[in-house]
Amino acid sequence: MIVRSRVLCVVSVAVWLAGGVPARAADTWVEVKSAHFTVVSNASDKRAREVAWQFEQIRSAIVAIWPWVKGDLERPVFVLAAKDENTMKLLTPQYWEERGQIHPDSVFVSGPDRHYIALRGDARNDDTDAINPYSTSYWAYSALLLDASFDHDLPPWLRNGLAGLLSNTIVRENEIRLGMAPPWYLRTVTGEPRLRLSQLFAMDSAASYYRDSATRSRFDAQTWALTHYLLFGSPETPAKLDAVLKAVTAGTPSLNAAQQAFGDLEALEGAYMLHVRKELMPYSRLKTETRIAASAFASRQLAEADALTARAALHAAMRRPENARALLAEARKGADPAAGHEVEALLALTDGSRDAVRASLAKAEQLGSLNYFTFYRLAMLDLPERPDPEAIALAERRLQKAVDLNPFHAGALAVLANTIAMGPAEGRARALPLAQKAVTLDPGDLFTRSTVARALWNAGQRDVALTQARTALGLASTEQERQGVQQLIEFFTKNIASAPR
Repeated sequence: MIVRSRVLCVVSVAVWLAGGVPARAADTWVEVKSAHFTVVSNASDKRAREVAWQFEQIRSAIVAIWPWVKGDLERPVFVLAAKDENTMKLLTPQYWEERGQIHPDSVFVSGPDRHYIALRGDARNDDTDAINPYSTSYWAYSALLLDASFDHDLPPWLRNGLAGLLSNTIVRENEIRLGMAPPWYLRTVTGEPRLRLSQLFAMDSAASYYRDSATRSRFDAQTWALTHYLLFGSPETPAKLDAVLKAVTAGTPSLNAAQQAFGDLEALEGAYMLHVRKELMPYSRLKTETRIAASAFASRQLAEADALTARAALHAAMRRPENARALLAEARKGADPAAGHEVEALLALTDGSRDAVRASLAKAEQLGSLNYFTFYRLAMLDLPERPDPEAIALAERRLQKAVDLNPFHAGALAVLANTIAMGPAEGRARALPLAQKAVTLDPGDLFTRSTVARALWNAGQRDVALTQARTALGLASTEQERQGVQQLIEFFTKNIASAPR
């Protein structure tokens, strides 16, 4: 890269160095744990509790509005709440490295072990009655809940429309305001070109219009506008949206489902645009869930090494290995926490070094790791190809530990079921409820389905195993995936008559 000026070079270096050292020597970092979120912050214990409480409230509201939403994700959600812009710069330096970049109030990223949200804890000062400063992270979290709730992907217009509607939810002490109109969506949908609804309903996530950032903002604004109309436009429209949802989840193509529910799409074209041009946009007010009390959340002050390691984990998820390693080096001056080796494993995963991943996770296990991913991944790495009583017993212990730490991880449950089914025949009945729970938690995941199929086969459930494998084939999205599942089906079909029950 060509450095255009000495000043810019100094600023860039200063930002990079800032990512590898503590924010301030006097900073105190706290960790607050609610039922579904972990918040680490250098703002205050009170502010960390408020952030956790707000996320719990939005989750509770989504589940209350749509009971079909699964409120528990496969991976934990880890929130880093910065007390000010300077700390946010340390957490997400990439947004300050070039002049003119937008400095976000919140950033969302998924890692192999957790979902991460970095946000400015003081952004509430900019919070108004109509704008949520954390809308980006609320959008991503809402989309995750929607993705986890169905066997197959929702059509992009429906998924993004619902997530967009939820993204600007305003959480107050006594109420939640759902459906507030984001000004940026209104400006875009009323001022820029739009797709015809027939195009919108038929579009999939591979379309260039959807994938191109230049047109994606138009797509998201239009889907928000349509979904807002369907929920708030008239007393009849929510039932029609429910009909579309039921039809697409049953396998009806999105455009066909929309035509069945709405009939004349031309009438719908005009109706939803009239709706978003209203001077006052409708929204809903919901009572906050009083059973969620911020004062009841577990809290502790973090040691400096733990705070540094938490930040390193975020950098690893954001694919910034230099920042992550600098933070780990600083953390190890005072301690050698298991979490530091977990971060090393995540970095090694990115590098594709199997041996390094295993070595780091083994060290984390030795140091008393409490991260489910440590035990799940170690079990996967050491799982024997052929029955080996000692190796199977070790894998089972690790997988059981992973499930105990994270009972919502379908992959760990599926592999545990398969591992038990590989063991002594008298214990194979234990595999069946684990396999069933794995599929219930993540019915649309190819790995879970195919692993459960193997578990059922090894447990003697031959016909059910074949059914699961055939279902997995329908979830394959690449030719390589289809070939892998097809080989499994062919093996089952060839050996089903002779396999032991």
